[in-house]
This record gives sequence, C-alpha cells and structure tokens, in this order.
Amino acid sequence: MQKNTVSSLLNSPRYKRLGECNKCGNCCVAEDCELFDSVSRLCKDYEHRFPRCRNLPAAPPIMVEGCSYKFKELETGRILGVKQI
Repeated sequence: MQKNTVSSLLNSPRYKRLGECNKCGNCCVAEDCELFDSVSRLCKDYEHRFPRCRNLPAAPPIMVEGCSYKFKELETGRILGVKQI
C-alpha cells in the first residue's frame, strides 16, 4: 500500500486541482516554509518558490483553511473543497 505523501498524491490520477492560488499563505504555514513572511503572510520570493510549494495543495487530504482551490475527484466527479488540518 502506497503512503499518502505529497508526491504520491501528485502522481495519483485520483484528483484534478481546480482554481487559482489566492495567496492566503496557509500552505506555507502548514509546510513550515522558510520563505514565508509571517508579517505580510506572503512568500518572500513567490516567482522562485520551491517546486513543492508550486504543487500545494496537492489533494484534499492536505488542504488548509482559507485555500481557494477545489478538487474534482475523477472517479466520482465530486467537487471537494477545503478540509482543515
């Protein structure tokens, strides 16, 4: 059984990410990213952010409050929103 990691979810055909980043900064807090500016709540170098950051949130199990993305579950067609972590 495959572990539920960011890379396993990114490589999974189970979900399709919909929408655009609203730059809420909550993925950065959840991932404890060193480029996150806690005062402005923005990335210090958004254009050159880490690849892992570009792919967050990867799938509903790791979404955070305030995120504007939604996910379409490909098997059922259901649209899934934010789940708190």
